[in-house]
Amino acid sequence: MIQYRPWDVNPAEIQNPLSLVFEDVAMLRGYTVLDNTTLILYWEAIGQTETEHSILVHLESAPDVPPAAVLDHAIAGAVISARTWHPGTLYRDPVALPSDLLPGEYTLRVGIYESLSQQPVPITESSETRHPIGKIRIR
Repeated sequence: MIQYRPWDVNPAEIQNPLSLVFEDVAMLRGYTVLDNTTLILYWEAIGQTETEHSILVHLESAPDVPPAAVLDHAIAGAVISARTWHPGTLYRDPVALPSDLLPGEYTLRVGIYESLSQQPVPITESSETRHPIGKIRIR
């Protein structure tokens, strides 16, 4: 499912605000879950990049087991490019959640990586490249 919404993001629509900085690329400002079907990530561009970047989203049901879902994707389904986005602008990045997820609680882990080399973008002031940002409950 593709969702198109205006880029005018009202910060009040972000249900779970964050300030997670991925070096000089972007800041994850938060996320919202819509009806167990869509996760919306809110990215604030810090700077344009030389190459394309992708978003890593993993849903984990328990520690030390493979993710229940891997939702790695181009930013907003390749509608947005980190090569051309505008620093200071807040962008919506809708991600369809798998319809076959079992009911339960999942930890969301998010990261950014350079698309061709697969090199992760470090998180400022952290040794992690896949950061747990919160939990979602699927019914």
